[in-house]
Amino acid sequence: MDSPSVLQPAAPQGSVLISGVGASQGLGAAIARRFAAGGYPVAIAGRNSDKLAATAAELAAAGAKVTHVVGDASKAADVARFVEAAEKLAPLAVAVHNAGSNRPAPFLKLSEEQFEAHWREHALGGFQVAQAALSRLENRDAVAAWARTNHKAILAKIPPVYAPFLVYLGISCEQPKLDQAKAFYSAPENSAPGMDVELAKVMETGGDCVKLRAREGPAVAKYLTQVAQGSGGTAPAAASRVSQPH
Repeated sequence: MDSPSVLQPAAPQGSVLISGVGASQGLGAAIARRFAAGGYPVAIAGRNSDKLAATAAELAAAGAKVTHVVGDASKAADVARFVEAAEKLAPLAVAVHNAGSNRPAPFLKLSEEQFEAHWREHALGGFQVAQAALSRLENRDAVAAWARTNHKAILAKIPPVYAPFLVYLGISCEQPKLDQAKAFYSAPENSAPGMDVELAKVMETGGDCVKLRAREGPAVAKYLTQVAQGSGGTAPAAASRVSQPH
């Protein structure tokens, strides 16, 4: 992992958050070094303040623009601080959840407490990071461009079973971006087994969004303007059928 990175950014325009960073020889620190080598400012987060500070100092000494935050990725308030720290460097472009531990035990001897600890670290932590990051990502086009630039390198490094899902990086409510994603991921040199199936799903979902925006967009914009001005108004039919998040 210490060799020169093959993941080269088209043009670093955002920060990278890596949660679950500890000792400098660990995977989290290695991920941070890779992105830093590509020119990205990095925010690293973890639970051990001493290890985190040492890793941050090592990255800074190598020329990286880095900040570090101590906290628990399974706690929403801590993850909000992680994202805020990354955003102070640059608009968040990439978030990586690397937190979690491995304490093997025979299944029949695994306690409820052990199972819950693993679940909180791996599943709940991943959920918290994804939710917090996606609510703030303003640089999705840069992320999609980065993924296309590094497509072959990514394919070479991930298990083949995950390759078809790379196409979801191209999902959009804008037809030109959907067309770009279709042209790229359907090209023989970029395709992988099963990618055509997932690409069809992306095109269908994105296409539905494009049609809905074209049909209801003006009415929704008018309604929101009325609400903002305090004059009320009747919600468009499509909006009235969608339950609001709580």
